[in-house]
Amino acid sequence: MAFCPKCGKEAVKEGSFCQGCGAKLPVQGGGPQGSVAASHLQESDYRTFIGKNADKYVAKFGHFSSGGEGSFAATWHWPAFFVPFFWMLYRKMYFWALLVFVIGAIPFAWLVMMPVIGLTGNYMYFNHARKKMAEAMISSEQSEVQRAVALARAGGVNSLIVILPVVLVPIIAILAAIAIPQFAAYRQRAFDMQAKSHVQNACYGVSAFFQQNPDRTEIDEGSLSQAGYTPLKDVELTILDPDRETFSLSARHVRGRSRYVAKSDCTVTEVREQ
Repeated sequence: MAFCPKCGKEAVKEGSFCQGCGAKLPVQGGGPQGSVAASHLQESDYRTFIGKNADKYVAKFGHFSSGGEGSFAATWHWPAFFVPFFWMLYRKMYFWALLVFVIGAIPFAWLVMMPVIGLTGNYMYFNHARKKMAEAMISSEQSEVQRAVALARAGGVNSLIVILPVVLVPIIAILAAIAIPQFAAYRQRAFDMQAKSHVQNACYGVSAFFQQNPDRTEIDEGSLSQAGYTPLKDVELTILDPDRETFSLSARHVRGRSRYVAKSDCTVTEVREQ
């Protein structure tokens, strides 16, 4: 009796394609004599396919098997919850891993996806195993050795995924050690440039104020607004010298390193603070 290698449905003997899913059937006669249906899979087949942690998965698979057919039941899988992408790669569920990667790029999608995969991870792996096992066991006349080899090759784990984090973590740590200080220095330079630009603009405003008010000999905080000065958040502006001829201003960003001093000609000098 022949079965479809994709869906496990019994195939019509003289047919070339499965009437259930449309997949092409193995050639009869000279080739393998039909495939093994998913309902004919034995516990030993699952263990051979799963490989590592077979006891745990076989116990979970028991919740889904009823008369050889799979039915969903909620079970919890911690690796699928915490690291679904790497777990799926480890278990050779590459399509699902790609899908998780794409969905994970959507903002806040992880908040919904992680608990869902935690609840359905075992069932997803169960269906993946049934499909791959049916594809691997293309003949009901395979010897036990051929059967075991086919299942082990189709299943098992991708050991490279275990090594990958060991390699990536040190690389990421080194890059972070280089990038984080540079980013912090870049932010401080940006804060300092804000203070420098702010004090220079204030100086231009004071110069214009004195030109428009020839009777004024000094500038004070009250008249800064008349000079067009607008306070900037996190930038502290100080009047160092209020005299019309020699006035000077200073500004410093609260998260910057330097204080900038603008003289009456509006040239700005940097004073690095310790």
